[in-house]
Amino acid sequence: MNSDTSLLPLPDELGIPGPSSLFLFLYLLTFVIHTALANFVIGGSAFLALQEYRSLKGNETAKALSRRILQILPVVFSLTITFGVAPLLFVQVLYGQFFYSANVLLGGWWLLNLGFILSAFYIVYWLATRSDKGIPPSGRSLAGSIILSLFTLKIALLFTSNSTLSIEPDRWQDVALQHGMLGAINSPILIPRYFHNIFGAMIMSGIWIAWAAATQRTADSAIREQGIRAGVRWSLFFVLLQVPVGLWYLMQLQEEVRSELLGFGSPASILWYGGLMLVVVMIYLMAELYRSPDSRKLLYGVTGVSLAILVGMVAAREHVRQGYLKPYFSLGDWTVNLQPGPMVIFGVTLVVGLVVIGVILNWLRTGENAAD
Repeated sequence: MNSDTSLLPLPDELGIPGPSSLFLFLYLLTFVIHTALANFVIGGSAFLALQEYRSLKGNETAKALSRRILQILPVVFSLTITFGVAPLLFVQVLYGQFFYSANVLLGGWWLLNLGFILSAFYIVYWLATRSDKGIPPSGRSLAGSIILSLFTLKIALLFTSNSTLSIEPDRWQDVALQHGMLGAINSPILIPRYFHNIFGAMIMSGIWIAWAAATQRTADSAIREQGIRAGVRWSLFFVLLQVPVGLWYLMQLQEEVRSELLGFGSPASILWYGGLMLVVVMIYLMAELYRSPDSRKLLYGVTGVSLAILVGMVAAREHVRQGYLKPYFSLGDWTVNLQPGPMVIFGVTLVVGLVVIGVILNWLRTGENAAD
């Protein structure tokens, strides 16, 4: 690996307004929240397209699931964007010289993200409005849901490309010569990392779908149970796909980074191993939930375990970032110029935001319309 730092922008000479460990904790916390929400947007959009297709075949469970998903998706999409701001800002604080360089190298492709997000947002509300008006599924709604899914997958690819490129400064010159996105795709870890992210989103979206079905007041118990089983099947299918993809991604990592991750040498490594062991627990609980879809305890259990797994995966992701950047930079290199005022304001805002999201999710859980 070429560790030449001549192309790297210098860190901000003003330093950061608090300990890097504090910003790292806040980044990981807000990124977990954002990812849990984004997983439903990505996986839920793909599941919606499938249900729209099945609805055209006259499947009543699919029709009920489509309506319920379209009640939830606009709210979760909005929250995904809102809760994506904080981790994006923390990345800029901690790794700004790498993040912005990746943005520039991706160029117009990175700017296209805004267009994809706005277009996907419009399609979500168009589909939701049709559903609220009682317009039955049609070829137009199926096409819209497919386009929505493709847009969310493209957005995920651009963010994954940016994250990957930001930790590979040794490839920047080659990427610049290959005009951004085309060069970024040549990374040995980009494709497995992308599919690892997508399959993880599909797995967690199945749990969202199970909750959506379980809290659907207008459906009878048989349709609710079929909806929960559909969400569980969706998750388990992608768990099977995630196993080989996860191994592929692991083997494509730099040997030193992979060895540190496998060696219990850091808290992130321990959390990652914990997440891997909990996958077995999650599969068992999902199998039990499939047999007893009316069990709310099992649904809570699956949700809690999946969130714990997500924490482990996010910790491993940060471990990979720091391992790849080790020849160039570490968080300990930052100069700290303490400014407690902004940190207090952020802390208060974060607590208020979490309370608001809790209230909104409770509205969704009880099936109430927030506008009422």
